[in-house]
Amino acid sequence: MRLTVIGIGNLYRHDDAVGLEVARLLRRRPPPGVDVLESEGEPTSLLLAWEGADAVWIIDAADSAAPPGTVHRVEADDHALPRDVGAASTHALGLADTVEIGRGLGRLPKHVVIYAISGRDFSAGEGLDPDVAAAARTVTAAVHAETANHAAPPSMG
Repeated sequence: MRLTVIGIGNLYRHDDAVGLEVARLLRRRPPPGVDVLESEGEPTSLLLAWEGADAVWIIDAADSAAPPGTVHRVEADDHALPRDVGAASTHALGLADTVEIGRGLGRLPKHVVIYAISGRDFSAGEGLDPDVAAAARTVTAAVHAETANHAAPPSMG
């Protein structure tokens, strides 16, 4: 079973870098058997990044009305994503669009989990808001646990 985690973001747009931060934190103590990747969120690169994966976890920033650091978790296995998932994207097509393109092309993994972390500042510059940085640590722990549970062999008992 191939498991992939993709952290999306732009290091030079403050809180937009939160997905990249989660990927880097996961690499410090990588989940066994999980590919951890970074992406700027360009649709074609995402389609290629999760190609061949049985399950993918995607972490991205959200430009939402929720307080900074709010974590939104969505499973997109068999239904369309809300349009505001990954709404901090600087690309014409956002994360929700890319997932639906992958689904339409038959190139979406069987299990898709998206963590969108609400940010405060998406202007030019580096560094995460403290609430967003705390959420990155929380999501890192959650993704580590979820991927470990997903990768565990089925019980033979």
